[in-house]
Amino acid sequence: RKEVQDWFLRLYAEKLASKADGLSLVWIRALPAMLFEPAFRERFRAAYGEELRDENDPRVKILRAEIMTGFHRRIRALLGKRKFTVFVPPDPETCADFGLDLRRLAQEGIVDEFVAGNTKQTANHDEAFSFIDFAFFRSACAGTSATFRTYFWGWLPDYLTSVSEGAAGVAYWDAAAKPWRLWEETRLLDDRDGVKAKAWKAANPPAARVRPFKTLDGFDYTRYPWHVAY
Repeated sequence: RKEVQDWFLRLYAEKLASKADGLSLVWIRALPAMLFEPAFRERFRAAYGEELRDENDPRVKILRAEIMTGFHRRIRALLGKRKFTVFVPPDPETCADFGLDLRRLAQEGIVDEFVAGNTKQTANHDEAFSFIDFAFFRSACAGTSATFRTYFWGWLPDYLTSVSEGAAGVAYWDAAAKPWRLWEETRLLDDRDGVKAKAWKAANPPAARVRPFKTLDGFDYTRYPWHVAY
């Protein structure tokens, strides 16, 4: 529903007010964003003139993609020229299942950068670098200004493979849970002598690098531990 999207847009606007460089969405931990809720069934009925009766109906994926693309388009409008990064599943099948049309998002200039996750959306939450379909990501970005990176576990071979396969580099998510030492070491990957990394570290002490959300609709979550504030 538009009301749900509006709520999230207010949340993003709050963060952007802290002079953030852009926005990064993670679609690899809480998928699917929609199943067959009343709101989705209403959209299906409006689009196709009949009730949704089969979860394997191919039109389900088409409609999900329309909804998700529209939501991302609204976020792009909110961001203006600021960067928009999206963490996505590692393969075309999973992306399609959950309405993530990477090619369209890239062609329309909606998303600036994709980060390929390494998680299969299964009951076992299977994770492996080998799940990443590099050809899929190269194809999605081809002929557009969009680029892609891979989710980084800290292994140098994965970084080297990612770059050799056309990735712009690597990226983290769940940033607050990563020790600052890991961030500094990662900066050395493209800075062999460490000069730039050391200068950046000196100019940006840890306390200046984290800007947590504080309020939304009058609720101050800093009263609770960060890990239960979702």
